Amino acid sequence: MKKTQLTVALVLTLLMVLALAPGGLSLAADPLAPLPAPVQKVYDRSDKAVLEGKPGASWVWGPRVQDSTEDYVESPGGKRQVYYFEKGRLEINNPAKDPNDKYYVTSGLLLREMITGQFQVGDSQVVDHGPANVPLAGDIAPGVPDSPTYASLTNLVSFDGSWRSDDVTGQPVDKLLGLGGAISTRPDLVQGVTYGQYYKETGHNVAKPFVDFMNHTGTIYENGKYVNNVQVFDPLYVFGYPISEPYWTHVTVAGKEQYVLVQAFERRLLTYTPSNPDPYKVELGNLGLAYVKWRYNTDATVFNNTDPVPARPQATDGFNLYNGINNNMRGLNFVKRNISINGKVYSQQQFQAPDRARALQNYTYQGKPAQVETIVIGTRWYIRLLQGNQSSDWLYGDNQIPDIWPLGFPTTLPITFPSVFPVFSLNDWSIDWQAGPQQAVGTDVRRTLTAGLTDLDGSKVTVARLVSEKNGVVISSAEQDILPDNGQTLTQSSDYADYNVPISLNPPAGAVPASLSSSIDMNALYLDLPSTGNAKADAAIQTKLGRQGAAVANNRISSVIVKFKDTVGAQSFGFGGELGALSLDRNFNFQSSTTPVVFKLNGQPLNQTLAQLKADPRVEYAEPNSIVYSSITTFSDPQFGDQYYLNTIKAPRAWDFTHGQKGVTVAVIDSGVDLKNPDLQGQIAETYNSNKGGTDVTDDAGHGSWTTGIIGAIGNNNVYGTGLAWNTKIIHIKADLDDQPGAFTKSSIVAAIHLAVDKGARVINMSLGGPSSSQAEVDAINYALSHNVVVVAASGNSGDNEKEYPSSYPGVISVGATGYYDQPTYFSTFNGNVILSAPGLHICNTGRAQVFACANGTSASSPIVAGAAAMILSANSDLTADQVKAILIASASPAPGKQVGQRDDHYGYGILNVAKALQMASTNQVPVLPADLPR
Repeated sequence: MKKTQLTVALVLTLLMVLALAPGGLSLAADPLAPLPAPVQKVYDRSDKAVLEGKPGASWVWGPRVQDSTEDYVESPGGKRQVYYFEKGRLEINNPAKDPNDKYYVTSGLLLREMITGQFQVGDSQVVDHGPANVPLAGDIAPGVPDSPTYASLTNLVSFDGSWRSDDVTGQPVDKLLGLGGAISTRPDLVQGVTYGQYYKETGHNVAKPFVDFMNHTGTIYENGKYVNNVQVFDPLYVFGYPISEPYWTHVTVAGKEQYVLVQAFERRLLTYTPSNPDPYKVELGNLGLAYVKWRYNTDATVFNNTDPVPARPQATDGFNLYNGINNNMRGLNFVKRNISINGKVYSQQQFQAPDRARALQNYTYQGKPAQVETIVIGTRWYIRLLQGNQSSDWLYGDNQIPDIWPLGFPTTLPITFPSVFPVFSLNDWSIDWQAGPQQAVGTDVRRTLTAGLTDLDGSKVTVARLVSEKNGVVISSAEQDILPDNGQTLTQSSDYADYNVPISLNPPAGAVPASLSSSIDMNALYLDLPSTGNAKADAAIQTKLGRQGAAVANNRISSVIVKFKDTVGAQSFGFGGELGALSLDRNFNFQSSTTPVVFKLNGQPLNQTLAQLKADPRVEYAEPNSIVYSSITTFSDPQFGDQYYLNTIKAPRAWDFTHGQKGVTVAVIDSGVDLKNPDLQGQIAETYNSNKGGTDVTDDAGHGSWTTGIIGAIGNNNVYGTGLAWNTKIIHIKADLDDQPGAFTKSSIVAAIHLAVDKGARVINMSLGGPSSSQAEVDAINYALSHNVVVVAASGNSGDNEKEYPSSYPGVISVGATGYYDQPTYFSTFNGNVILSAPGLHICNTGRAQVFACANGTSASSPIVAGAAAMILSANSDLTADQVKAILIASASPAPGKQVGQRDDHYGYGILNVAKALQMASTNQVPVLPADLPR
């Protein structure tokens, strides 16, 4: 949805660690050295596809855990290098051998060692350690008393066929293994599972799901490329021969009781969980972690290695009706619309397909009632002021990009032409429309579509759309917001009429370029909104309307930003005779020429003041101190889908490496934060206010609470959802205006960037953007980059390729938004500056007023990437900002049809894959930045 306003303004776009005992291992330890090439080759063959999110791929080795030098008699110097992974181990026994030999890298007989209680220190030398009393499957701290351990298999295995089972191929698998090796028959557990193959070498039957798994075809990585439809495993190399029969076990998985089928092989344990989704029913057990726990006497935690599959949205009757009506609306040639606020019409609009529109909107101008008339024809807009019997000249200006009905009209216009008729795919759907019963009205049949939502500011929102099934059009639409602090109600409604009744919209005669005329002082225009009689409620309403694109009462530019060439010139600048009553903003000083200064206008004409300042030889630049408004494309129902996006970016796997470290500071520049939200309590280390000074971060908009929670909401606390990097140090810098929650001046953003850098931030997130650039912002971002800070910003919500700032400044990581199925959302801004993409649809996290709320926008995508950057630095704090960016790019899942490192305007270099990024950072795999990186 395009957001517009009267001034040259920006739009704020919505837009378990492995804990080990002292002396043991830690997944959050110092970064590991790169794997030797032969080991990396073995690992990549199967697991590279998992790290890059290939469909159906599952771990063979899993995330890297520990490198160790262990005793081994036959190795040079009696030592060998071993590499532990979550599901196994790889080792090099003799580095002098041919590295191209298939058995140069071996995987060890870990399972045999754990069952016998003897670990090898040579080809024929062992150390007695006692059988492993570690659970065979499920949680490391079992919730079922009779959950069997590896020691339970001691009397049930044979390694050389010394005792043999009968060949029972085709018969049901109905044996239950208990603690201590007790076996019972349980026909009720079979669930269709049979014995699939008999191995005469060791005399054991293998369950059919395991036979199929060991011999299945899929994608592997060989000789620098992916190969499809080949056998994934060399069964003897990866698994070895079976050493036990398959047994059902009674275990807990993430605290939930389940029956899981297990079978021991020489090198691996396989599990079959009927309740898991395909293709994750069969998995390799967490043998590497279990072995580390046994051999090193540590207290390891086993993690779930399979990304849970998010619930897939289903098209409902309401969804289909909504899209059908909107398709019809998009096909109209003419339509009229009146927009009302709390029952008062403030805008009358006409649309003529494909690219023409007219609006007449109520304002006050210099304290008196007025109207602004605007006409859009293609890329050109025309505007005039009407007051009493007087009319200004027609002024005109041009936009870079033509906008087409009904997808939105230019963002530089002083009125709103929103994209009121988007057609959603299930990739984009975020509102659960409910269709009411059919109602006969004359010869028409009508239905009401409704949705109940929670806004980020805590408002309870009801959205309704009255539609005509007979004619296939919208009759009216309405949104009612109940404000959380005072119960005041904001009702916005639109009435549609004159469908396909021809109108004629043509360029007005005698128009002059707006840039050459001063006949309209845009700074003196105020949108004429009805008052509720409550000042705070009125401010909240203005904030909401500003976020949705309406020009609000206090959005005029009241100050300018000035950068002096040197300190001497700054200190010699006079306030009296030179520029009248200009006054210095109290939050700024000009003791140094390195920081821009903010002057309040105090009634002086903006353009005249800027012209005088630019002509002053002491001034390097002068520009309007424009205002930023928060922008949410649509609100979303918290009960639908919740935090699917964490699985999309592979967060559960990344958390095996780290949840973040307190030594890494993330600065969130936004509208404040709700410190009382139960999922944020204790998470914010420091707070600052860049607009008025001090530490007040009261969040009246909700946007800042949301973006902060996306990064750092507390995990594993049974409250709401979770953030991505909740152990990082977060500082929140509130930069919005007291009387306009969610509205920011450029100067407050510039000050916030400097403050973030000076307080030690390694990562800055700015979920804001708009079409106008600012030299003061460029200077501030360069200040951050020069201090090795990773700067992340939202690409924008325009749905077109218009450049937005700060995301389009050189050095900034611009982030676009994807939806449920990893496709770009309809609102995400796409252009040559997009670096990465991340989920931005229906992102649920903390809001203000202690709520859990959901919204859409690239403002969500940006903190997701900022959180990932913080996790990378937590895993390897020695990385530079450019190296963090390079890892994010190289680890991303590329756009369809692209290879790693190839860019696309919608996806950038791909969708964030935080698990792969953490794996690269932890193992010092630092790539170079792409040669075509936008600068």
